[in-house]
Amino acid sequence: MTFGEFNFRNKIKSFFYKKKRKIYKFPEFYLKKILWEDKEDNLYYGHYNIFKTYIKASLPYKINGEVQHGWTADNSGITDPDRSKKYYVFNEINKKKSISIGYENVVAIGSPFIYLCDIYKPKFSFMPKSLLLFPDHSTEWDKMINPINSYKKYLDSIKNINQRFDKITVSLYYLEYRNEKIRKLFEHQGYEVITMGHKDKNPNFLYNFYDAVSRHEYVTSNTFCTPIFYGLMMKKKAFIYGNHMHDDIKYHFIEPNSKYRTDFYGHYKNIYPELLWENFSHECHQIIGKYELGFMHKKSPKELAKLFGWTWKQIFSTLVF
Repeated sequence: MTFGEFNFRNKIKSFFYKKKRKIYKFPEFYLKKILWEDKEDNLYYGHYNIFKTYIKASLPYKINGEVQHGWTADNSGITDPDRSKKYYVFNEINKKKSISIGYENVVAIGSPFIYLCDIYKPKFSFMPKSLLLFPDHSTEWDKMINPINSYKKYLDSIKNINQRFDKITVSLYYLEYRNEKIRKLFEHQGYEVITMGHKDKNPNFLYNFYDAVSRHEYVTSNTFCTPIFYGLMMKKKAFIYGNHMHDDIKYHFIEPNSKYRTDFYGHYKNIYPELLWENFSHECHQIIGKYELGFMHKKSPKELAKLFGWTWKQIFSTLVF
């Protein structure tokens, strides 16, 4: 065999090897486009699994955009700076805020929690005059300046009303829950201390929330927040009370031109004065929870599957084109 023949044969082998690699990679490349959700925000609190169960999806499809992961008072609910992507938000307010700062492809679908309420209906009886506390907390990005002092002040304020309840439980975010000093502050008052788990690593986070809230008659927080509106959605008697920690937290994410950042508490207490303890009538204002969570934007399983790109026609189109 001459060198020329040998070289030609190697070129032929190399050509087919490269083609073979492309053929092998074809399924992986295209399947990754539609399967195996890996967007962090879509996986928060088990949202992705809730949608998948609600739609009764047979495969682990990807959502073709980013889902708002919590109720927000002072920004659009979108944390990704990429204006070109598709976003799914809770309500019309979030949608308008998003569009006003340059996001274009925004759809209001309601909170994932309203879909959970459709697929998960355990039968729990609650203890009368039981109260579940959801105090403000830090996050991986928003740090509490002096957490022990902040929670001490919060506890001091709760002492003014604790005699009105036969049982008090406090739910701490996992960052505070793993701090023994913070847990003991509440345990020394005779309160049960629980946590829903890690927001990223626990797909049952909202199921745990639903179970815990179901066992209580009342829900409270020291600020307007996601658990309050979730509680209202569940027909619980929810109210705002306690020393505020908003000023004790160093916020990392500040949205430009947000008119709510400086005093969102003042803004919402004027909108929903009936949720404040001083005005509280021991009634449930479910309509407020439904409004803030975008219940009117709730989609049917078929509508949601089409929005997410989970129909067979859309999947085929993605694979071909």
